[in-house]
Amino acid sequence: MALLSTDSLLVRAADANAMDILFWVGALTSIVMLPVAARSAGTAPLSAFRWSGATIVAAVLQATTVVCFVLAIEATNVANVLAILATAPFASAILAWLLLRERTPRRTWSGAGLSAVGIAVIVSGSVATGSALGVVYAGIAVAAFASLTVWMRRHRTISGPFVIGLAGLGMAVVSSPWATREHTVGTWLALAAMGLITAPLARLMLATAPRYIPAAEVALFTPIETVLGSTWAFLVFAERPGGRTLLGGAVILAGLLWGLTSPTQRRIWADLRRAPPEFGREPSNEAAPPPQQS
Repeated sequence: MALLSTDSLLVRAADANAMDILFWVGALTSIVMLPVAARSAGTAPLSAFRWSGATIVAAVLQATTVVCFVLAIEATNVANVLAILATAPFASAILAWLLLRERTPRRTWSGAGLSAVGIAVIVSGSVATGSALGVVYAGIAVAAFASLTVWMRRHRTISGPFVIGLAGLGMAVVSSPWATREHTVGTWLALAAMGLITAPLARLMLATAPRYIPAAEVALFTPIETVLGSTWAFLVFAERPGGRTLLGGAVILAGLLWGLTSPTQRRIWADLRRAPPEFGREPSNEAAPPPQQS
């Protein structure tokens, strides 16, 4: 999420219309991630491009998240968008229970609740200054992100690189009729940073995380994007966060720390230190454990 928090900054820095951003970021992301998917398959690279209903659903959810995020940033201010995205832990926890019967620990709920208080503090001073359409796009992005997190938790053998590359390719195809090639050097640099670095790496890590920790706890990290994204907006674009945003950001970070320091979480982190995830390597079907129930 720390890496992903630069997206809002780069979207603004690109100073391009939404269709240009979606086309070039999608195209560059697919150029990076599809070869990674092939390499992750080892001696049978073509097996990485297996089509299935689960893969297509994941790619559609991934693309929807990115498209709605970009449209929201274009329609309203960064603080509004990131505050709404920070509600993702609640959406993920509810969906994980409905679809996976995965119980979310009380400490995670309370951490998410504390973050929600911080979000309310931020929103109370900023939503009125933004566009209602931007709020709608941000809400759709939250729903798609939460659904994707739970979906990847349920289908752990899906190739994360292939999903991300396929989503990028779909974004590029859909937006291609409106894309242009005449941009300033600064715009090209921002588009390249998003398409070649931040989007592929951040989304690959997000696609990998649900294999190891519950969906609600993956989404619990989203407030980091709220805090850091508002910070970048202030430093680069002079979008002053104001006292409410600063106070809300502090509460959000407190909620994150509280939600991720339970005894269960400490055991999970200890397990990950012993067997760290391989972001470019897909697990075998035998290696995929059942969803956590408590």
